[in-house]
Amino acid sequence: MDELPPPSRSQAGTPVSDGSSRKGKGGGAKYRRPGQAKLDQRDEPGGLREAMEALRAAKAKGAAVDVQQQGPVRGPKGDNGGKTLPTRHQQQPAHRAQTQAHTPYSAPRKAAPIAKSRSKSKSTMSATSPEFFPVRLPPMSSARAGLPNGNSHVHVHDDGTNGSDTFNPGSAYHEYTSRPCPRFDMPQRMLHTGDKLERTILEDWRLAEPSPVQRRYTSAILQRITQELNRVLRSGSRFEVDVFGSMSWGGATGKGGDLDLVVIDKNMPLCYQPNLWTASEDTASSAGSSRSGPNRRRPAAKLKGVPQVYSMYWLSNFLSNTPGFGGIKAIVHATTPIVKFKAVAGDLDCDINVNDLGGWYNSALILAYCKVSPFVFRPMIHAMKKWLSANNLNDPSAANGPASMSSYCLTLMVIGYLQHIGELPNLQEGVEAPVPFYHEDEHHANVIWVGYGRPKGQAAHIWFRTKPPAGWTRRDPDLTAADAIRSFFNFFSRDGPGLKFDMRTQLVSVLNGGIIARSQPQGDSARRRNEYRREINAQGLSKETMVALMKTFNAENDPKVSHMGTGAGNIQPGEWEDKHLVIQDPFIWEKNCAASMSKEAIEKLLKAIKGTQLLLTRNRDARLSDFLVPH
Repeated sequence: MDELPPPSRSQAGTPVSDGSSRKGKGGGAKYRRPGQAKLDQRDEPGGLREAMEALRAAKAKGAAVDVQQQGPVRGPKGDNGGKTLPTRHQQQPAHRAQTQAHTPYSAPRKAAPIAKSRSKSKSTMSATSPEFFPVRLPPMSSARAGLPNGNSHVHVHDDGTNGSDTFNPGSAYHEYTSRPCPRFDMPQRMLHTGDKLERTILEDWRLAEPSPVQRRYTSAILQRITQELNRVLRSGSRFEVDVFGSMSWGGATGKGGDLDLVVIDKNMPLCYQPNLWTASEDTASSAGSSRSGPNRRRPAAKLKGVPQVYSMYWLSNFLSNTPGFGGIKAIVHATTPIVKFKAVAGDLDCDINVNDLGGWYNSALILAYCKVSPFVFRPMIHAMKKWLSANNLNDPSAANGPASMSSYCLTLMVIGYLQHIGELPNLQEGVEAPVPFYHEDEHHANVIWVGYGRPKGQAAHIWFRTKPPAGWTRRDPDLTAADAIRSFFNFFSRDGPGLKFDMRTQLVSVLNGGIIARSQPQGDSARRRNEYRREINAQGLSKETMVALMKTFNAENDPKVSHMGTGAGNIQPGEWEDKHLVIQDPFIWEKNCAASMSKEAIEKLLKAIKGTQLLLTRNRDARLSDFLVPH
């Protein structure tokens, strides 16, 4: 694959496609200098220029446009500072009619070869077509996936039974924005509760919903990049840009944040599949070890046999030549390579990756849980994310101090707790857990590979139910978000009443239904290694002999990830034993989402949990503003 270095703004030209690239042979796009050609800026429904103008006009009128349209109501006196709250009908007509205007999926039944896709077909489906929502990947063929047969993946229906198509829950963003917003569908009685914490959480959650203008602008961004990308690469409708992350399932807190985007390649539904890996065969054989294989960070390598869009340099160059975007920076040496850019009119920071669908499927899973508990889980995670930020604990990249917790990690922690108390089911109950499982084996059902920045991909088991298992019922139908928050802090505080979470012997696992036991207590493996090291030291052996003995000891006592299944048994990754907090990823089963948290950050987290637990215990009239005071 040819890579183009990001051009300077003065040198940036317009992308066009003529079947050749700037260097070497093969298909691709090259960039002409200014004056040679202009990007197609024809008017289109929900176009970027129209959305820019609408957004500027909305900003000029002030923030009130986000919530005021007709029939405003006021919340209980004294609890919202006189803020006007919208009714459930105020945004809904515009919300449903104006959410999406970008090109829907209309993939051909037979996929063209990856490097030679030159379809000139154009989609004529309108945004109001009944097929528009939800977006779905096309059924996978054996030729497209590179598998020996077409039945390697299965489809799950709402009841969890298997069918014949590729499992695909659809786009979380399109499903969320095409349905009535739960923030505006609350029974009015919920806002008039005597529980001040509950009432103020619901009020704040309701006001955090993005406005119709913001949604139109997001849709225009998706449409612009999708259309220009397919036009430049002459790829028909092969590529589709979609939203994932908190914006896709309704987790926005109203504090801005990045817009996470992914370029979906409908010809490669398995994503970073094994035939693309750059690791050697001897390296691949180490995948079963928890201390080696695909989890180890190595420099990113160039992919071969894929379109140029998979190069972050090419993608940054492309965005530089697309009107409306600036501040473009390619981050190539990362587990998931991305390009950062800013949508200028909306002053919106965006991150975009190419066909790394792990986060896209995660968003669909979280949305499925949101639909089960719209008025407990949704407002609870809204308040908890604000709490994490207020306590300066949301810095997983260690940009401003010790690495702390990501909002995704916190979301899993909340889901796991709500499963533990019976408010949420286990939507992955019944998932196929092959033992042994090897990352390079392409024949397992419902597996994709992520991590394009590594020489080898990581397997993600993407199956889940879209509805609760048959017969499941909520343990406490009267549970409120405020009550769930109080019990959450009691459970995770080291000094709270009742049953406690023991980090040394327990972990959080959404995959396994909430809270499960560790296979080994935290630190036990290190203790045994140190005891064995002292024992052989006392024997006066040579250094070479001691090294060989320790290597053998580690190999015999290091559990093999290939045999762990879901991790609910007695085999779990060796790295977990050394970590103070383990929160298992629901798709990448050997991954601890809290692994990057420093010991200092975990102590700070526990201190903040204890302080908040004491506040909520002593002050039953605490409001959201009290809850968000740092500890």
